[in-house]
Amino acid sequence: MFVVTLKKAGLKKVGVGVICCALVVFSAVLGRYISGRSGRAAAVTRSGVFAVVELDLERIRELAWIDLEALDDISALGLVAVTGYSADRFGALAGTPWFPPARRLPPVPLFDLTAPDSLSRWQIEGDAFSVAPVPALFNEATLNSLAKNGETAVGRALSPAFRLPEWCAKLDFDTQGGTAMKDPDGNETLCIRLLDADTGRELAVMLSAGVHSLTHRYMDVSAFSGRNLRLELVDRNTRTSYAWIGLRRVCMMP
Repeated sequence: MFVVTLKKAGLKKVGVGVICCALVVFSAVLGRYISGRSGRAAAVTRSGVFAVVELDLERIRELAWIDLEALDDISALGLVAVTGYSADRFGALAGTPWFPPARRLPPVPLFDLTAPDSLSRWQIEGDAFSVAPVPALFNEATLNSLAKNGETAVGRALSPAFRLPEWCAKLDFDTQGGTAMKDPDGNETLCIRLLDADTGRELAVMLSAGVHSLTHRYMDVSAFSGRNLRLELVDRNTRTSYAWIGLRRVCMMP
């Protein structure tokens, strides 16, 4: 699965093919922002039928970002989903009868690590981690241990404490990185750890993705709702290649 994220400031960086496909689907999801009606249409192409569904969202919504999901790295082909994420989240509805049932909730962002100020409450140790792109590999800024001081730098990034809502069963990590391996003492050198914020005990661990392009990976957190938690990005790998880890976004999912 190939994922492209469109933000207000980043539309010019996206390929023409992506935008062409996106425009068709944008009309389906957003209409003329709000169409006032619902409907369905089909566009016949050489390769098959492309279904268009138009939904009435009842009011104009400001979108924080849009994810385009395609079947392959050629993102102009095989577009399968467009997801728009609003900036208001669902926090205002928590505890009310209008909060959506868990099965209907979209991914809810927990951490968005695409701007330097997103680390304002994180603890950074060592000389490895920063929020920046690596133009030779990827153009969008992520929290990674490569851009600042290269492959051999080591350190860790510790998130602020958080609690997961009862409906959250898994975390979706938009992540990237080098080759996971253990040190001579048996400790993982490239990983994301879920920690108990009160005791520091490791509750779950996710190894580095092994690819420089962003990929979605999931962690089961169904047993940890109501607990004080932290995320920790770890880079203890001093090798000169494939020795880094990165994270763009973490979302809560039912």
